[in-house]
Amino acid sequence: MKDTSIAQVYKDAGLKFDGSKALPADFLSQIPGYGTIQYWEFAGSSNYHSLQATAERRFTKGLTLGAAYTWSKAMGTARKRWRLHQPHLRSLLRLSGSLALTELTSWLSTMFGSSRSSDAGWETTGLRMASSTVGKLSGISQFMTGVPAEVGISIPNVNLGQRISGSYTEAPRVLVTGKPQSSAQIRRHGFDFTQFRLPDIGNVNPWPRSYLRRPGINVSDISVFKNFAMGADNNRRLQLRLEMFNAFQSPAV
Repeated sequence: MKDTSIAQVYKDAGLKFDGSKALPADFLSQIPGYGTIQYWEFAGSSNYHSLQATAERRFTKGLTLGAAYTWSKAMGTARKRWRLHQPHLRSLLRLSGSLALTELTSWLSTMFGSSRSSDAGWETTGLRMASSTVGKLSGISQFMTGVPAEVGISIPNVNLGQRISGSYTEAPRVLVTGKPQSSAQIRRHGFDFTQFRLPDIGNVNPWPRSYLRRPGINVSDISVFKNFAMGADNNRRLQLRLEMFNAFQSPAV
């Protein structure tokens, strides 16, 4: 039995049907009258590896410099939680695993801090007044690579899983034919769409994964404050504070 009206591309692939006339998946249910029943469980697998290094130097006169760097890779059988897994495959990380959406390959944090203090006093009509000031300047800058990304394909009112991969639930993914993204394109949030093509009819796993990167993040926070101790006993203080988050207005995507 075969459908003679299917397109030639399906005939060339040795297929007898194209999936367009497939009945809803509910007709394949072992219990008539029931549709899809979602069942959530902790069935995924993931791993995280990192190389971490820190350095700190304290100087005289209250100056401190520090830096921390992390190189890491996070992979899993799903890019994030509440995603479809394939429990019948033994090599999940090889066939359907990919970089996690939270994966940041490189992360560099730098910090600095500086504090200065001064004391002054004076006498007026036999009464001595004292005043001391403490000023602090500190900041932290974070530089990190962007998270992984992919390109999706869809056609309105068409189940590409049925028409290409033969699955009700597993939609096909694009194939990568070249280098889809350069360093300059990453900064502009762009990619070369000519380096992709539709998969062949009947093509299933493994699909290319995590071949794009979103722009990185560059954020600097700065804090400046100064304390004024008032009175002879220094029990009262006045503080002036200025805090700047993302001080240089760098985009965080």
